[in-house]
Amino acid sequence: MKLLFCLKNQQGQIEQWIDFSSSKLDVNLKRLLLPRVGYGPLIKPAEDIFIAEVKRGLGTLNKHLASRTFLVGDSVTLADIITTCNLLLGFQLLMPKSFTSEYPHVETYFGTWSIKQSLVR
Repeated sequence: MKLLFCLKNQQGQIEQWIDFSSSKLDVNLKRLLLPRVGYGPLIKPAEDIFIAEVKRGLGTLNKHLASRTFLVGDSVTLADIITTCNLLLGFQLLMPKSFTSEYPHVETYFGTWSIKQSLVR
């Protein structure tokens, strides 16, 4: 798997997806995880907000991936790598199949990355 240089007009899109993934998915998944592993209290109203934000982020990502394999262009970009890493803890520890089944394109996207990473090792 090669990470190719992108076109100039794709650089902005890549940066937008990195920002989106970090601010909508990574931050909120960590906010859900930390109280579960003993770093702070579990506050139900806050948890509900974080879950809603994760769902909103997954919905946006799912809609975008409905007609694409990669977030930007036709090959792997840094946006794909970072987004997959940001989803990792969610898929491993927080989001059961019953939760992620609402986002089939995200499941396929993440599953594809998991398979590719297994082959690289």
